[in-house]
Amino acid sequence: MSKNRSKSKYLSGLQCHKHLWLEINDPDKASPVSESQQRLFDQGKEVGELARSHFPSGYLIVVDRSRIFDSARETEKAISRGEGVIFEASFIHDDTIVLCDIIAKNDDGTWDIIEVKSAGEVKPATLSNFRSIEKI
Repeated sequence: MSKNRSKSKYLSGLQCHKHLWLEINDPDKASPVSESQQRLFDQGKEVGELARSHFPSGYLIVVDRSRIFDSARETEKAISRGEGVIFEASFIHDDTIVLCDIIAKNDDGTWDIIEVKSAGEVKPATLSNFRSIEKI
């Protein structure tokens, strides 16, 4: 059975291996979402909407991300249509799922993946050496 892994879980695992193991293997033992956590989730959604406003010609994938294969197909269609900026894009390759907040096509045909986060500063753990990719 495939286990859902994400960047958030990876970063969680860097802080505590046991927490990561429980998150993946026994999520029912996780604490329920508190009011303050829910507010953070809501703020994250608001920040995502604000980030999209910086790309007025962007195309939003409206398929629920829990339907990952449908979302990936819709992303593929948007790229084929020539969309230059896509919000909530999803990709699947082998057993790897990639969920992107924003992808933006460059003039040279490469794509930038833009990760949107609500924070007062850029955190070193979220930085990546990857600037753009040749082909999605």
